[in-house]
Parts: sequence; structure tokens; C-alpha cells
Amino acid sequence: MGHWSEFFQDEYGRLSMSRLLMFGSFFVTSAVMFMVPMNEGYFSMYLGAYAGTYLIGKGIDMQGAKAKE
Repeated sequence: MGHWSEFFQDEYGRLSMSRLLMFGSFFVTSAVMFMVPMNEGYFSMYLGAYAGTYLIGKGIDMQGAKAKE
């Protein structure tokens, strides 16, 4: 990996939405978790938001790969 921006690129050299969303959602959801009292419900929402953004990003990436073909 030559440049830090290559982390956010897919195998075709385009920006990967799943990687961008995963990176961004980690900081946003983690900041919210530090602001609210920790309990099981909030932790479940944290995991759901984190995993949900990954799945949404993967779906966007798959749509882009189909459009490229």
C-alpha cells in the first residue's frame, strides 16, 4: 500500500463506499457511545449502526460493480 487513500479504494481503483462508511461510522457511533450512559440497549444500537452502515456500503459497492459490467 503506497498511499493512505488506497485503503478507501476497491479493486477497480474507485472509492469504496463500504470502507468509507465503515470508517466514518466508527467515529460517529463511538462518540455517541461516550456521550450516553452505557447499557445493553445502547450497546445493541451501537453494534446495529456500525454493522448496518457496513451492509449498506457493501450494497452500494455491489450496485456500482454491476453497473460497471
